[in-house]
Amino acid sequence: MIYEASTNQGESLILVGYVHSFPRHPEPGTVVDALVEGYEVSPTDYAPERLYALVSVDWATKVTSIDADTGRSSTSYLRGFGTPDGVTWYLSPAMFDAATGRFHLNNGRLARGHRDARLPSDLVGLGAPDVVPIHDFPV
Repeated sequence: MIYEASTNQGESLILVGYVHSFPRHPEPGTVVDALVEGYEVSPTDYAPERLYALVSVDWATKVTSIDADTGRSSTSYLRGFGTPDGVTWYLSPAMFDAATGRFHLNNGRLARGHRDARLPSDLVGLGAPDVVPIHDFPV
């Protein structure tokens, strides 16, 4: 079974995997994990521009405190403090790395484009919404 998402323009995208990131967007080139146990996509079966990863970002704000008595600093991450907040979801282009045999997020910095995608209902169990933006616009 292959998971496909359909864009608001009727295009079909192949979901190659999933990336969860904390406390901000994942870095370009991040390795993509399988959507579910044993899920694999053969990159030679699909056009590279159709290959996307589902990304979730659990946002948090980095806070550094200094102990007035010792002068030592400590860093923590606070959820619910700052913007954005909570968990956001989107699709990001993925590339296959033949050397490692794994998919990776696109190597460039990308922002939300003009397209959205409807996810297959099977993936909503991951906590993803029905419709997610597509981050495919070069910054």
